[in-house]
Amino acid sequence: MGIKSFLFALFIILIFFLNLKIDIKQQKAIKRHKANVEFYNSILYDINNNEVSKIIQSKQAFSYKNKDELYTATIILKSKNSVNSISADYIQRRNVIYKFYDNVYLNKGEDFSLSTDFLVYDEFDKILKNDTRFIINYKNSIMMGQNLYYDLNKEYLQALNVEFKINQTSNND
Repeated sequence: MGIKSFLFALFIILIFFLNLKIDIKQQKAIKRHKANVEFYNSILYDINNNEVSKIIQSKQAFSYKNKDELYTATIILKSKNSVNSISADYIQRRNVIYKFYDNVYLNKGEDFSLSTDFLVYDEFDKILKNDTRFIINYKNSIMMGQNLYYDLNKEYLQALNVEFKINQTSNND
């Protein structure tokens, strides 16, 4: 009878330690995916020597070791000549590459806006690109297409399957 009790106690202890190891693995997995910093309803200002160069507004922001995630966010880029804004439901940043997902809207001054469901922005080279459909409104004329490549420095735009709807206004008063 003593051997049965010993084996039963040993079995219970083994089950306890097996469950403990699983919990430790789960805790390590949670720790790996846990954000280093979390913000809610935040506004971040990027300030250089002369002015505020970038403003980032978001409902939720999570900063991990190798990436940042923003939810319901807008990034406002300011320069001497213009103020541009890009907003999306979800934004992921790794180093200088931003990926915008769902309801992406770029406003580049009063005359230019772009809307799409996915957009990649290289902050270093100032290049926008995507592989999905997009719509550009330029001075009340509309351009639709897919596979956008837009160099902001050179003002060079390239796309596939492009359609135009040109709005011609007359000055007959």
